[in-house]
Amino acid sequence: MLDETKYALLLLSDMHLRLRTPEARRDNVQEALEKKLYYIYKWCRDYSERTGHIVIKLCAGDFTDMARDWHVLPWVMEWLTENREDEDEMLFVVRGQHDSYMYNNESKKATIIGVLESAGLISFLGSDPLRLGGACPVNIYGCDYGEDAPKPERGKVNILVIHKMVLSKKVWAYQQEYEYADRFLARNPAYKLILCGDYHYKFYYRLVNRYIVNTGCLFRKTANKQDIAHIPGFFVYVPHLDSLRWHRIPCEPASKVLTREHLDAAESEKKLERVVDKFASALVKSTKTGLGEHKKLKPALIDFIRINKVGNTEKRFLLQALEVGKDATGKAGRKGKGGTSLLSRRKR
Repeated sequence: MLDETKYALLLLSDMHLRLRTPEARRDNVQEALEKKLYYIYKWCRDYSERTGHIVIKLCAGDFTDMARDWHVLPWVMEWLTENREDEDEMLFVVRGQHDSYMYNNESKKATIIGVLESAGLISFLGSDPLRLGGACPVNIYGCDYGEDAPKPERGKVNILVIHKMVLSKKVWAYQQEYEYADRFLARNPAYKLILCGDYHYKFYYRLVNRYIVNTGCLFRKTANKQDIAHIPGFFVYVPHLDSLRWHRIPCEPASKVLTREHLDAAESEKKLERVVDKFASALVKSTKTGLGEHKKLKPALIDFIRINKVGNTEKRFLLQALEVGKDATGKAGRKGKGGTSLLSRRKR
C-alpha cells in the first residue's frame, strides 16, 4: 500500500532554555519561555488537526543556555513530558556550544540534553539521517558545533540542521573567516534546505528552489539594537508542497521586557575611565617632576576640564578624586593609607 503520510517541519534555532534572568530582561524568564514553548506546541497540534500533517520539530543547537545548569533540568523534563501528546512526539536537535561541556565527546551524556535524550524526550540528529517516508520522502541530517556537514545521498530531498556561524551579510567591522548564507548554500548543493543556528538573528536566503534559513534566538538575552529589533518565531517547511513560511511567536515588545540600564551604566564607566586616563597621560607628559603639590595639580585639572570640555559627571568625579588624594596623603596624586590616587583609575 502506498504511504501517503505528509509531514511538516517546524524549524527553530538557539532556544537557550534557562531560569536565570539576564541583566537586560525586566520580566520573569521562566514565564516568558513557557509562553513561547506553549505557543509552539499548541500551533503544532492545531496545524496537525487542520491539515492531517505530522509535525516534526527541529532545533539547530543551543537548546539550553548552559550544558550543566542542573536546576534547569527538572523544569525542562516536566514541561516536555506534560506537553507532548504521545510518546512518539519528539524534538530533534543538534548540539551547540551551550549544550556541550568543555566540547568533550566523553561528557555528552552528562549534560542536560544528554539526560533528556536518555529519557526519550529529545533525539539527536547526525550523519545517519532521520528518514521520513510518505508522500515526499525526506532525509534529515544533523551537524553539531565544530563538525563538517555530512555528505548526503544524491537524488534525495535532503535537509541539514547545523550549528554553525553562518551570516546573511557582514554585520560588524573586521569580520573575517565567517561563512555567508549564499556561499554556504552553493557549497552544499545536495541539500534542499539548511537550517542554521549559532547566529542569533533571523535570515532567509533562496537559491532557485533551495533554501538556507536561521530563525534567530527564541529568547532575547541582551538589549543591543539587533535584539531590540528581533522578533522570535519559527519557519515551517512542507516538503511535498515545497512551501516555506515564517510564523511569528506572540511576545511582549522589546520596550517592555528589555532594559539598557546596565549598558548605559557600563558605557558611562568606560567614558569616565577614558577621561581620567587622558588627563593622567596629559599631566605626566607636561611635567618632569611628577604630579607635584596639590596647588599645582588643581589648576592643571581645571585647565584640562576647560580645554577638553569635560562633562559635568566626569568633572565632579575628577575634582572629588583630587580631594580624596589630598586628604589621604597631604598631597594630591599619591597613594596613601586609606586613599586612592587619581592615577589608580588609569588603565595599565
